[in-house]
Amino acid sequence: FLRLPKAWWPPEWKTAGLIDPVCPLYKNLYGHPTAGNGWQRHLGQRLENQGMVPIPDWPSMYWHPTKHIAMAVYVDDLIVTGPEDVTRKMLSDLAKEVDMDPPTPIDRYLGCRFDIKESSIDGDPICEIIADMNDYCKKACSDFYENTKWKPKFCATPYSPELTPDNYDTLNGTTGELSDECAHYL
Repeated sequence: FLRLPKAWWPPEWKTAGLIDPVCPLYKNLYGHPTAGNGWQRHLGQRLENQGMVPIPDWPSMYWHPTKHIAMAVYVDDLIVTGPEDVTRKMLSDLAKEVDMDPPTPIDRYLGCRFDIKESSIDGDPICEIIADMNDYCKKACSDFYENTKWKPKFCATPYSPELTPDNYDTLNGTTGELSDECAHYL
């Protein structure tokens, strides 16, 4: 059983003068804490049919021990990495068992925008992944204000006090400069 927010109540509940009705949950609702359970079991079985094995103590992560494919699953969003040819074949085979869109390069996942850049340091190839949650955070603040009429206020970031734009690279073990936008938040 669950409670629905008043905005989702059918008109007859409102006119009946109900105060705190509950109703049985017959179908999983997107966004409900247990919405993904049935799907997770369904998809998990299909992944295991493809030779993927769950990674112990790491929920929603799978590994293919001979094809070297790793997959993160969040409800109906999948992030897959591995050798391109075997990864594409595994996804093609999976699509025969699961109704899914064709794979696309990652650009957004769980509200986070990703920018992937390939370059090199001293001739060694590197892949830099930049995760940007600014749009997600702005939307969350906007939604919070719309629902509560409380305006979010600026506050310090959770970075450690010793982290500054001048010592970030040394502490983080990376090279390069912080963008002005990043430095603003430190």
